[in-house]
Amino acid sequence: MYGNGNNYEKLRLKTHYEAKNQKTHFVLPFSVNYLGQSILTVPYCHPHFASLKVAAKLMSSKFLHSEIREKGGAYGGGAAIGKEGHFMFYSY
Repeated sequence: MYGNGNNYEKLRLKTHYEAKNQKTHFVLPFSVNYLGQSILTVPYCHPHFASLKVAAKLMSSKFLHSEIREKGGAYGGGAAIGKEGHFMFYSY
């Protein structure tokens, strides 16, 4: 089974990650703006990953949709988590 106590460190990807605050702006010829932000959390083999995946779905459907689309007027937005643990917020 993935992520049970002792096996977690064996399953975790051995990658070097250096946290940095990076702001990037691209001017594109579109009438829609895209933005996003992500934070590094836990990989798929960690016991908390499933909870974060559920939280991303709930935030997207129950909270972020109404705040971003209905109140803010954007086309859409939401939250997601990738297999390596990048928890992302996005809007367009």
